Amino acid sequence: MDLTGVNPFTTPGGTHFTTLVVSLLSGLIPLIHIETYLIAVAALTPAAGWPVVLITTVGQMLAKVILYQAGRHGLRPIAGRFRGKLERAEEAFRQHKAGPDIVVLTSAVTGFPPFYGVSVMAGVLRLPLGRFLLIATPARLLRFTLVFFAPRLVKTFL
Repeated sequence: MDLTGVNPFTTPGGTHFTTLVVSLLSGLIPLIHIETYLIAVAALTPAAGWPVVLITTVGQMLAKVILYQAGRHGLRPIAGRFRGKLERAEEAFRQHKAGPDIVVLTSAVTGFPPFYGVSVMAGVLRLPLGRFLLIATPARLLRFTLVFFAPRLVKTFL
């Protein structure tokens, strides 16, 4: 059975579309690991790097805006038994000695604390959306650039 016609990575458009879908889904479903996907694309395909990195950043940030909006407009009523944990996390985020901006920046670059939760908490705390995007987008772009180009850099030296 010939599956070459089904491979989305045979054309740049297929790679870009697949990257957008995977980045959106991974931004919403933590079990889908975008960094693993980027390393695989970088190592196994001839795809041009910058379009893949930019598309990944856009897809991820669209997903994070959805999480931000969930935090801003409705997480608290459905928190239920997790209400106490949510309130403790909110207080820690609000009272961080460097402020919420540095938490967002650090999380967006390093993944610690998990950017999924930080995106939700930014909404809960009503951090202005524009500020959230201004801090997080370049940081995610840096992260995805490093993740994508690292395997190619290693490959050139081997």
